[in-house]
Amino acid sequence: MKNEENLKLLKQNRCLIGLNPEIGHVKTGFEPIAAVYTLIGKYGKLVHCNWNSRLLVNYDQDLNTVIVDIKETYALLHAFKIMSHKKYVGVDIFQERISFDIALKININMINKMISKIENLPHEEIMNYYLEPTENRGELEKMWMNYLI
Repeated sequence: MKNEENLKLLKQNRCLIGLNPEIGHVKTGFEPIAAVYTLIGKYGKLVHCNWNSRLLVNYDQDLNTVIVDIKETYALLHAFKIMSHKKYVGVDIFQERISFDIALKININMINKMISKIENLPHEEIMNYYLEPTENRGELEKMWMNYLI
């Protein structure tokens, strides 16, 4: 590393090389989506999130965002909240049944609605449920039901 600009960025703790995993490709590896993104985020290498989502067939012929799995989508968005991830989210769209404009609006609206639900969760209670499971049996499940459905 001799480039002055790169050295300056490294001193600022900036990421020069990062990852932008596609959700569909993570799913083809049978990995939990939130766990994969959290691991990448732990090392400060998550620079972009690519949402593509066709289940059981070709992942690059995409449908709408939560087709992946609504629980895993919520888990990923919650992980982003915990990591303070405020970077870009890319919607990988190659629609077969609806126009691009409509598909883009549906995807962005869905992500925004889910993020607003995540923002309203009682995060301290969630931590307590995880840290004290014996005293809180069923509380996490009730909380999810009340806030997310």
